[in-house]
Parts: sequence; structure tokens; C-alpha cells
Amino acid sequence: MATPITIETNTSFIILPEQPMQRRYVDERVGYFTDWLMEYGDNQQKTKKREFLNRWRLEPKPEDMEKYKRGELVEPARPIVLYIDPATPKQWRKYLILGVNDWQPAFERAGFKNAIIAKEWPENDSMRMEDARYSFINYFPSPVANAYGPNTHDPRSGEIIQTHIGWYHNVMQLLRNWYMVQAGPNDAGARKPVFDTELMGQLIRFVSSHEVGHTLGLRHNFGSSSMTPTDSLRSKTYLAKHGHTASIMDYARFNYVAQPEDNIPRELLFPASASMTNGPLNGDISLPARLHRPTMKRS
Repeated sequence: MATPITIETNTSFIILPEQPMQRRYVDERVGYFTDWLMEYGDNQQKTKKREFLNRWRLEPKPEDMEKYKRGELVEPARPIVLYIDPATPKQWRKYLILGVNDWQPAFERAGFKNAIIAKEWPENDSMRMEDARYSFINYFPSPVANAYGPNTHDPRSGEIIQTHIGWYHNVMQLLRNWYMVQAGPNDAGARKPVFDTELMGQLIRFVSSHEVGHTLGLRHNFGSSSMTPTDSLRSKTYLAKHGHTASIMDYARFNYVAQPEDNIPRELLFPASASMTNGPLNGDISLPARLHRPTMKRS
């Protein structure tokens, strides 16, 4: 007979706002995850589908509203804060944090400074990762080669209220294989069986930033790389300004078009990070982030 075991489970509830956040109806030009509902009315001859975005509720503090309206940068009343799972190997934590903070310039284009930040999990604190009031990046010691970026949101309005990003230990093997094959001719550091800490850390940062994009409500942006002229992938000047793809939400991975004689440095072999404020990447986030613009109407 099998030996019985004890399993501890946890259930966490959040009271939703009494007044739901104002919806922002979908615009197909902006790639956000959405919710939808069907409207019914006595005077209708058909039902109407209403589709609205999933997004965080970033609003200025009341005392900063006039500054915000004037276009000055203000801090949101409730910033997006993500904590790093304390089980995460210590050498990778700073790179996960950098991947989160890389989104700050994109939010600055939407009027908010320090809108999103990542922190180490507080030591000797009563906080628990099972508490749905906190968002975090969860580490899984697993052979699975993957990462994901979900969110929990209010079904009435699409307001994102919590996220729990997950990254599996073996995503590092996937990153190593991608980078070795795609960037090996241009980066001697990729021609090793084991990458040094800085290179692997930057690869983890890249994944972190991408998954954070999903938790902000962004879908994959597979169209962005199609706008990059192929010959520009060998130009230092172009890559320094735009990156080799316009959005971190693309699956463009690494610049494998560049040739050794182009002398493209490592940082330009990576996709444009979320911190590139001059590129079209910010179109991913800036349009829906200013909550006080008029809400789009659909017939």
C-alpha cells in the first residue's frame, strides 16, 4: 500500500474594484490581448460583440493630474511591481530585474516614470508568493525549455491586477542553442560549450523583457521584423538606432544576417530591447497606456 502524503494548497482572493476601470475598445492596429462580451438590447435586431483590451490601471496621483495633462512625467498612483522568486539562482536575478526595468522608457513615452519596477523578494518578511496581491517572476527547476507571461485581469474591464511570469531552468539551453547557431559567426563568446555569466545573463534579460511584454497585455508582434530592410541588418548605424527588429514582442531572435566582416558588436546582434525609445517598439505600449485619452468608439 502506498505511503500517504500531505499536500498543502492555497487559495487567494482579491476583491475587485467597486467601480470597474473604463474599458478601451480594441483597435486591430495595436496588438493587445482582449476580452469580449455580447451586448443585448430590446431595440436590437442582432447582438453586438464588444471587445476590449487587457491593460494595467496606470493613473496619475490626484495631485499630479495637472502636470500629467501638461505632458510632464509623473509617477503612477500604483506602479507595476514584480518580485523575483527567492528560489531563483542569485547570478540571474539582476538580469531578470533589468528585463523588467527595460520597459520604463516605453511608459515614459506614455507619460509615466517609474511605472514598472522589479525587486528582490524581501527577506524575513511575511509576504508569500501565494498571495494574489503580489506579482512575481517564478523560477522552475525543470528540464522544460520555455518561459511564459500570463496575467490575471478583471473580466468586466480588462484591468490587469496581477501577474506571475514563469521561467524554466532549461530555457537557458534553448537560448544557448539559438545564440550559438545564429550569432556564433559574429560573437566568439557564442562559440563555447558553456557561455560566460554575462552572455547568458543578457539572454535571460531578453526572455524576461519579452515575457513582461505579455504580462502588460501585449501579443506577439510578428509583423515588426518585416519592416526592417535586409541590407540594414549589416549596418552598424542602422542597428544602433533601430535594432534588427522593431519590437521585443517579435520572434526575430538574433541577427544572423550580419557577417563577420561587418564587425557588428554583440549588443547589436540582440533584438531591440524595450528600452529603445526612438524605435517604433513603443507603438506597442504608448497608445493604450494614456488612460485619459478619449476611448475609441465602435459601431
